[in-house]
Amino acid sequence: MGKKTYSPKEICRRAKISARQLGYWKLIGIVRPGQELHGSRIFYRYTDRDLELLQAVQKLTEQGYLVSKAAEKIKAAMAEGEEISAHALLNLIGLPPVPHRDPSTAILKGLEDFRKRVEEERIRSRRFQYALSCLAVKVEISPLDKGDAVREITQKILNTLNAYRRAYDTISQIDPQEFLWLLCQTTEDGAKLVAQRIPILFPEREWMIGDVRYSIRIHVGHATIEPSEEDGTKLVERARTAIGTAV
Repeated sequence: MGKKTYSPKEICRRAKISARQLGYWKLIGIVRPGQELHGSRIFYRYTDRDLELLQAVQKLTEQGYLVSKAAEKIKAAMAEGEEISAHALLNLIGLPPVPHRDPSTAILKGLEDFRKRVEEERIRSRRFQYALSCLAVKVEISPLDKGDAVREITQKILNTLNAYRRAYDTISQIDPQEFLWLLCQTTEDGAKLVAQRIPILFPEREWMIGDVRYSIRIHVGHATIEPSEEDGTKLVERARTAIGTAV
């Protein structure tokens, strides 16, 4: 039995990447597909090692890292004859050590505590030279009331966001229907990606609670500050101001 290989379409599906992403990593030589000739046509085939590397790349992308920054390091290591494993790829980015975040302190209540957390992370981000991003998530609920139903809905939303949160990020519910999310060790592109995915976390836009049907709409804004920026105090305001059209 021959070694298992994958077509471009199949490896994209398994690695959960787009054909464009696959083309980029093939272009810079991170994955090197074999070729099969059928008649006059050439078909590219990928191995389990290629799949492992692509899954590692995708993992970094989902965590908000600008993976293309690692391309030169990866190519240099490969030029030296090193075998780049998925584990090595995750280490090549040279990220600073992530802080231990006690789960009990990762979910805050209120705006002031969140601002304090931003300042704490701002000091660290300048020391280790990485960007900070803030997401502002506002939820419209209709019909709106002050009862248990709306509290149940917002708690479900908070639980969903928390499940998607990375271990060293922070979320705060600053209003019954507004949440702030601090993304550490990220990029502007990474923050955009997370912002785009938040509405997808809530595929059902109508929830039945008791005998009342509630509809929800999600608004998301985001902002990023680089470590070189002197003033990081406006990060939260910029994210809240950037809240866009409901989706």
